[in-house]
Amino acid sequence: MTVGERMKQRRKELRLTQDDLALSAGTIKQTIYKYETGKVTNIPRDKLEAIAAALKLSPAQLLGFDEGRPEALPSPVDEELAALAAKLNRDGRRELLRYGGYLAGLKEYAAAPKVVSIESARMIRHYFVSAAAGYASPVEGEDYEMIPAEASAPAQADFCIDVSGDSMEPFIADGERIYVQSGARLENFDVGVFFYDGDVFIKQLFRDAIGGVHLLSANSARVDANKYISPDSGASLVCFGKALLPRRLPRPAYFPV
Repeated sequence: MTVGERMKQRRKELRLTQDDLALSAGTIKQTIYKYETGKVTNIPRDKLEAIAAALKLSPAQLLGFDEGRPEALPSPVDEELAALAAKLNRDGRRELLRYGGYLAGLKEYAAAPKVVSIESARMIRHYFVSAAAGYASPVEGEDYEMIPAEASAPAQADFCIDVSGDSMEPFIADGERIYVQSGARLENFDVGVFFYDGDVFIKQLFRDAIGGVHLLSANSARVDANKYISPDSGASLVCFGKALLPRRLPRPAYFPV
């Protein structure tokens, strides 16, 4: 039995309507409906506790735990939990374990901090390597953390990365965090995040008529930071994605077309 099904069953046992339960739990009928039907499965801790109290249950009982020990759950639930854990990095798996222990009523988790739910905050990968100053690919391994995306983060962003250096000023400042869309096609003078010659760069892209690739600095004082990959160089260039900026950058004034 899912949490939503258990919630509905208990509500009916108490002869409560969805409106009654919502009023007692300090929420709205639509929220109760989404939980009971399984349309929303990530229930914030504060809502879970309020609903459990309104149903005269403990959070552990509402989740299907008995005196801190889990019931035998159907295999699809086990598979869902395993799939969720596999998508998390080490810190995320630790938080999942801690929150599960708290809900199970284990004393060592009694003071667990409130977890920000996916329903109330969008989480996004933040890679630790800085663009233009890194020494490894930010899409290889687990060198990232999951953080709440800023309110201004574009909806199509897949990850974010911090910029190091002044080669993209005045449009992108040293230390600024940018959001990136993976797999997006870049047109000439679009800004992208690239891996080349052991470093990660954020540059404007230009493909010339003979197949050469120019990675251009927006800052005319930092032409020295430009990179050129000739079509016969045999060098490997990887584009991680398109930088999602407030506006399209103009062609660098120093660069002839």
